[in-house]
Amino acid sequence: MLLQSLRYCSRPLRCVSLLQKGSSRVGHKWTKQNVISVRFRRGNIRNNQNKSFSASHYLLHGVAPFFIATVGLTEGFKWLRQNKISLGDAKIAWYALAGSCLGVYLGWHYGASALMSRWFQVYATRGAFTGWPTWILSGISHISLLHMAVNMFVGHSFIQGFNKANNWLEPFLVGAVWSGFFCVLYGCFRTINAVGASGGICGIMGYLSYFMWNNEQKVIAPMFPFNLVLELPHQLIASTGSQYNIPTAFSMREATLLMIATSVIFGIRQIQTGRGLFAHAGHLGGILGGLFTAYNRDMADRRKLRENNQLAKFLFN
Repeated sequence: MLLQSLRYCSRPLRCVSLLQKGSSRVGHKWTKQNVISVRFRRGNIRNNQNKSFSASHYLLHGVAPFFIATVGLTEGFKWLRQNKISLGDAKIAWYALAGSCLGVYLGWHYGASALMSRWFQVYATRGAFTGWPTWILSGISHISLLHMAVNMFVGHSFIQGFNKANNWLEPFLVGAVWSGFFCVLYGCFRTINAVGASGGICGIMGYLSYFMWNNEQKVIAPMFPFNLVLELPHQLIASTGSQYNIPTAFSMREATLLMIATSVIFGIRQIQTGRGLFAHAGHLGGILGGLFTAYNRDMADRRKLRENNQLAKFLFN
């Protein structure tokens, strides 16, 4: 999930960024009254950061929807599997998702920014946070074309092994819910304003890594130009004949562990400094949501297999 970091502009989106003056700030005191303000063409979001919600409010509006949404999604997709209901081809569904992202992008920039700011972004402070629908809807929300293109490209590479849309939609949606909830938790420390599909994509990544945990095949390679950053020193060290080298590709397990470590380290650092371009808490939540989805499905499949074996023994022994 990418933090909203646009400069103030008159067309087509009127927005005062939370991240200004060349630095990426997750939390920033705009005035002496410590008011966080995000201004759009048709509306303002103003929250007093000094006001803190009670624990019961977080339990009612944060924790409870988190559990309800997680259980509802997992049980809903379980019902689809049991009744053999398909939501379509995996790639066609991904292109439909990309089209939805494009539609939301146009909404941000052409006449519906107030609606987008209300429903299509995760916004959390110590005094306020958006509800659970934004945790999912922010997953199809991008303000930058480059941000959207990168997410769609990375996500498309992850769904290549899926035949049915059901199989990647479940970890994507659960990952988005967990990502949004972790952003709400992060908002207890610093103001966060996040959009992007990377939370759901991290859910797919965690889902795949669970089932490919023992597969040592190097299937994850950094994108350009980061691959060059690794390739050049890799070639230099290899030319010396050293037995140690810099990896240029990673297995799913290695990539997931690296992503988790990066999210934890930079997330803690982000709380300390209030700076950063990415919502590391959202990425961490997405991965954990994907791992949970895979574990839940694996346990359900094993339980079903045991029941079938017991039934077979009862019938034929």
